[in-house]
Amino acid sequence: MKLFVLRNTIKIAQLPLDDRSMFTHKLMGEHKIVVDSITHAPMAIQIGDYIEWRGERYYINTAPGMEKINNFTYRYVIEFEGEIYRLYNKIFMDEGQASFSYHGDPQLFLELLLTNINSIDAGWSIENVEAAPDQTLTFADESCRSALTKIAEAFEMEFRITGKSISMQKTVGVDTTLQFEYGRGKGLYSIQRNRIDDKNIVTRVYGFGARKNLDQDYRDGATRLVFEDRYLEQNTELYGVREGSVTFDEVYPHRTGTVTSIDALDRRIIKDTALNFNVNDYLLEGTVAKIVFKTGALAGYEFEIEYYRNAEQQLRFNPFVEENGYTLPNDLNYPEVGDEYTLVDIKMPQSYIEAAELELQTKTQIYLKENSVPRVIYDLDIDEKYIRERGIDLRVGNIVRVLDSDLGINNKVRVVEVNYPLVNPDQVSAVIADSIPYTIQERLVANTVDNKTEIRDVDRERVELARRSALRFRNLQDLIFDPDGYFDPENIKPLSIETFMLSVGAKSQNFGLIGVSIQANAEGDANALTISGGQLAHYEIDIEELGYVWDIDPASFENLDPAKPYYIYASCTTTALTGEWMISDTPKRVDEQAGKYLFNLGILYAVADDRRDFDFTNGMTFISGDTITTGRIKSLDGLNFFDLSEGKFKIGNEGSSLDFNVTEAGKLTLDGVLVSSMIFADNAVIENLIARTLKTSDTGKRIEITDADNNIVFYNEVGDEILTIDDDVDVEVTSSAPLGGMRLRNPVGTEFGSLSPNGFFSNGSGLYYLTSNGAINASLMGILTRIEPNRVNAGVFGVDATGNGVGGYFEGGLKVVGDLTIDGISGFFNNAAHHLNVDEIPYISNGHTIGQYDHIIIVKSDQNQDVYLPPNPKKGRIIEVRVSNPDGIPNSPSTTVIENGIQIKRSGLVDSVNLTNGERGIFNYDGTVWQFNKLGI
Repeated sequence: MKLFVLRNTIKIAQLPLDDRSMFTHKLMGEHKIVVDSITHAPMAIQIGDYIEWRGERYYINTAPGMEKINNFTYRYVIEFEGEIYRLYNKIFMDEGQASFSYHGDPQLFLELLLTNINSIDAGWSIENVEAAPDQTLTFADESCRSALTKIAEAFEMEFRITGKSISMQKTVGVDTTLQFEYGRGKGLYSIQRNRIDDKNIVTRVYGFGARKNLDQDYRDGATRLVFEDRYLEQNTELYGVREGSVTFDEVYPHRTGTVTSIDALDRRIIKDTALNFNVNDYLLEGTVAKIVFKTGALAGYEFEIEYYRNAEQQLRFNPFVEENGYTLPNDLNYPEVGDEYTLVDIKMPQSYIEAAELELQTKTQIYLKENSVPRVIYDLDIDEKYIRERGIDLRVGNIVRVLDSDLGINNKVRVVEVNYPLVNPDQVSAVIADSIPYTIQERLVANTVDNKTEIRDVDRERVELARRSALRFRNLQDLIFDPDGYFDPENIKPLSIETFMLSVGAKSQNFGLIGVSIQANAEGDANALTISGGQLAHYEIDIEELGYVWDIDPASFENLDPAKPYYIYASCTTTALTGEWMISDTPKRVDEQAGKYLFNLGILYAVADDRRDFDFTNGMTFISGDTITTGRIKSLDGLNFFDLSEGKFKIGNEGSSLDFNVTEAGKLTLDGVLVSSMIFADNAVIENLIARTLKTSDTGKRIEITDADNNIVFYNEVGDEILTIDDDVDVEVTSSAPLGGMRLRNPVGTEFGSLSPNGFFSNGSGLYYLTSNGAINASLMGILTRIEPNRVNAGVFGVDATGNGVGGYFEGGLKVVGDLTIDGISGFFNNAAHHLNVDEIPYISNGHTIGQYDHIIIVKSDQNQDVYLPPNPKKGRIIEVRVSNPDGIPNSPSTTVIENGIQIKRSGLVDSVNLTNGERGIFNYDGTVWQFNKLGI
């Protein structure tokens, strides 16, 4: 059985198959064919080629594995992947952004996915989508493949891809009447039960909802939604008490309302005549109530409520301003009648709380039912005769019945994986299970999300270390005593202060910022200030059971008074980890507003010279003994600093400096530096060094990196320039001085050339020269630019000075083009024999294929032989076949030379020619056929 490899519908190769070539399909996972094949010549296959199997295409997306067993045998292991893998090729984006939030139902999410993938791979469509309530999901630098899994998991659905058609439902596949049972003629050779290792049994589950819309008096201070009994139990009599917990952040007391009218003059004023409670009676102290639109042009956006008027059932909300200044609502995007919304950061009426608790209890019960029994999967080895006789087409997702009295199995279960060899699709093995994992582990994908998470983890770890350090110093303050009896007023004098420990700063100011940028003089306006969104991590203050990292949205401030300085604050709530930026022209205490922490971020100075300056005031400095613990040390001009909190520093001036983590994140940068003496440890390695105008000395032997053209120049002891490497990695040797061994490597470390006293080595091609025969592509090229009389002038010259080698060796072919003249020789071999590769076919061989580099074939045999010409010759290939039977053997054994996909031209086209003892056949490939001549004895 053979499988054709295609490229743009054209067959370019065929693969012989055996039982090692396997089909694998997992529900919402792997869908590929792995071919393990032996061929007698290399195949010209590449990424993007594909095969067709049972009406679907499978593509080569990664370089095939190839093993050369000998000159005539090659083993290929090729993975052909289904259409689902093409989703990896496109980043999931919305309006040009790769990091975004999106709100909608499954249909809207899939339509966005189609918009993305069809932009690079046309033909994708939606086959079927089951309805579900809207959700808001966040994506960050994810492929369409990972986004599809996230969407399915969020809506608790499954997806199926057939060709380029996507379906998403609660359960894909159909309930079949198929039944498999262990025993002769019943369908199963064997059945094996396996435990799912990452699922543990829980028989008592505590259920928790979200923190939203609850006040401080809720159920004795519970910070999350709970139900009356707090936990549910099942199967404790079988497995004992095994506790676990589950949290449903989507469950909280809320009401989905509908906009019934919009104010004609102010689109931020909406009315809902069905709203059945007074919002003002349910406001939370210290928290601003908000409205979140679930549908319409503002879907997914959250706005602060300015006021609610109960008599008119009318509310007005504040606009939302994004970091780039884009404001909602606006003339294009605004609320309309029929838009759905919900209210958050309020205390809901008791009826909504009870409804949410009931929903939470129901979801917890479902979770308990699924996890209070062992989670297992079954491997089925199915009788291929049973499959063949009944014409069964077993597909992933379908439901079948499996029976085994010994294992106590009599259930309808899902088929989650199907495998079979391509040469026998009836030889099916399957995996069945009730648990369907959401995964993309069929391919490991490097993802920016992982990098961002890692950076965030490092930040949080640094915050936690800072908190522990602050606590240590506060404890130290309490434990400090005066061992020398110095603590008296006489020791605090105008000219000296003597103390055991000094703390500079205020407890409320001991915080750091994560991902926050502050821009004074925004867009060139001295009376405008913008602060990005980010997080404030406090090292000494926290909210019990919630944490110490507040999320803060971006803010902009305009039309400031140029004569006034301003204090910048992070106004953080004392009951939730949210906050907002605020400014004031008067100082405020941290506890000045009820329900708020006013953390002073810094001071924005009054306008001077048409601009404002800004200084941070957060942080603490502790001095104890010989140790100073602080966040940042800087010079008065601000050009030199050590930022110990963020791990960065800069030393120097605007023309010459050394910095880390400033010019480029995570990199040490030298700018305009003269190094007079530098010593490296043994085996030192310098990686990712960024340098400009770098010199090892002013004169003599040295290395320079020039600022003007970024060239690297090497000088010898007397100051002569011997080597130049420009910024395009061109290398110029400008002196005859020996260079020793020089290695040339590409960015991934692969050596592509070397130059040493022992010779020159080039591992690659890409040198081009235009000739009358077209552009020549070569790894090594010698071009004559000067002809000397009475000499042999050659572009390339090779000589054997040992007497045991050859002057030149060319593997893969030699082509001589041009005029042979005394002044310029295209190809010249002086005192060199013409050596060609000889292959002697042994007596017992038959069906021999001529190798890629063989020229002379000698057949010695006492029986008839078949010799096959090579399948993929190059134009101009010459082969000689000589029949030389052993002495004493009569002339009757003959050799038949057979075409191998390319016919032979005698007087006409033939498939083979016959040679007898002593005869010699000459075969010359002209690019179309083998031209043949026969010479006798």
